[in-house]
Amino acid sequence: MIIGLGPALAISLFLHIFPVFQGIYISFFQWSGLSQRKLFTGLDNYVRLLSDQIVWQSLSHDLTIVVVKIILTMTLALLFSGMLFLGFRKGAKLFQGIIFFPNILSISIVAIIFQFIYNPSIGILNGLLRMAGLDRLTHAWIGDPSTALGSVIFATIWASVGYQMLIISAGMSNIPRSLLEMAEMEGAGKIRQFFTIVIPLMKNVLKTCLSLMVINTLNDTFVFIRILTRGGPNHGTEVLGTYMYFQAFDNFKFGYGTAVAILNFLLALILTAVLSRVLRQEAIEYA
Repeated sequence: MIIGLGPALAISLFLHIFPVFQGIYISFFQWSGLSQRKLFTGLDNYVRLLSDQIVWQSLSHDLTIVVVKIILTMTLALLFSGMLFLGFRKGAKLFQGIIFFPNILSISIVAIIFQFIYNPSIGILNGLLRMAGLDRLTHAWIGDPSTALGSVIFATIWASVGYQMLIISAGMSNIPRSLLEMAEMEGAGKIRQFFTIVIPLMKNVLKTCLSLMVINTLNDTFVFIRILTRGGPNHGTEVLGTYMYFQAFDNFKFGYGTAVAILNFLLALILTAVLSRVLRQEAIEYA
């Protein structure tokens, strides 16, 4: 058994565990990333993190995106899945296809699409507002600090609802119809069935969805922001991922950039652990 797992464990150590420890090692140095010369600075990079206001601003943006995206994405995914599961069958396949369509595209393609949508001159969003006679509402959506972060969050939600809906729908398909039929015989309507039967039986699936979404959000948001705003305007959409990239690859401070990456890694671990703790429960069994 152990011998059979050997190759898989070796690959996992090489691709997942080793890079983490290598990153921790690099974070103790001042290094440009281009030369072989590294200057050991101990915990200086981590001390600098504590006084770097952009780091804290980026951290707050990460937390805001995670919280808002989780609430809105899970609400929409549950709503759409519940509508399909509880009997709204007409055009269900077409509806599922439309919602899931963004997941067929790569994240970078979705970000580029929204780059054109938000364009203040030729963008679809401002164009529709002008056609509707709402010229006063046209806006530089990703060029204004007051709307840039919200615009990025909307794009990430649009790209992730379909995937979450697919997982939740698969989980709902395992719920025995007999439970719903019994509830209906007792006089429970569709909405009551959803909240008293479907949701409680979906808690384990929802826990998995939430954990995956936290990790994916911290990773995927980097791509959206790097393409849409590059962390601007005035660091208004900066997250730890983009700030790490700036320090390591634009500013050639690999040691400090790696320290920011370690902070991002710890944030993912902490959020996942908190979710697991909050949502921990006994498995629900049903016949």
